[in-house]
Amino acid sequence: FKRAVSRERERLADAEAVQFTRNPGALAGALKKIGSLPCGAAIQSPKLDQVSHFLFVEPDNALGRRHPSLTSRIRAIEPDFDGNF
Repeated sequence: FKRAVSRERERLADAEAVQFTRNPGALAGALKKIGSLPCGAAIQSPKLDQVSHFLFVEPDNALGRRHPSLTSRIRAIEPDFDGNF
């Protein structure tokens, strides 16, 4: 249940950022840049599960999904996004 609430909060935060800045391209661009990083989102820590809700994206090696995928976040802003970073 906590993970679902966290994902919904992330979606709402994205919507508020777009509304506040009035620049959806800026947020979509930032998310695309994060998605294009060659190192991915791997974090090596035994305490990863305890801090993953503070992170901007889901770590590659997290136990459960607390964040929506970058692709789904971008598509919420740009529905025609093809998934290529």
